[in-house]
Amino acid sequence: TAQTLSKGMPVCGNASWSVPFALALPSLIRFAQCLRAHRDAAHARGVTTMYMSLDLWNALKYLTALPVICLSYLNHHVDAEEWVSTWRPLWLLAAVVNTTYSVYWDVTRDWELGAIHRVIDSRRQLLRHDLLYSREFYYYLIASNTAMRFAWSYKLSSHLRSRVAANLVAACVEAVRRFQWIFVRVEVEIRKIANGERKLVHERVELAEAVNAAV
Repeated sequence: TAQTLSKGMPVCGNASWSVPFALALPSLIRFAQCLRAHRDAAHARGVTTMYMSLDLWNALKYLTALPVICLSYLNHHVDAEEWVSTWRPLWLLAAVVNTTYSVYWDVTRDWELGAIHRVIDSRRQLLRHDLLYSREFYYYLIASNTAMRFAWSYKLSSHLRSRVAANLVAACVEAVRRFQWIFVRVEVEIRKIANGERKLVHERVELAEAVNAAV
């Protein structure tokens, strides 16, 4: 079989459609959640026309995982030569696209660091000014998050499931990535709360000054 040709030995269950389906299910669920969030936001704003909200761009991020999963699944259903010459390069390209998009979203949206945008504009400081941790921590976080995102592409690929040790390492790496991701994400939420409170105080001061001026 194609699986035997490309791996040297068959692996029970790897050629089944249930494997890529199970791998794709979390991304499909998050994709549906993003579409629901977009619909709710559009309804709340009274928007009836189609527009590209952040929720739709986030949904697209989860869609980019599907080509990685589907192209990997083809490894079990084509001969080894066709896999190497045609489908493996496409699988690698899909993995790069998924990882790049995910890293971009982590840095610019989830963490609101804007570092990628500032690389283009050399006149601007790489990181935002109001940082909770040391600047070195953020640089480490961006670099390590990028490397660990590539490791997750390995985990999404069903044709690599036979390498048990490597898959275990990839799963552990992803657990570490998600753990350290939380620290800056919580910081962002704290900043939003603080900014909201400052805005509320400012509005109250303006209202009080307007009342005093009227009196």
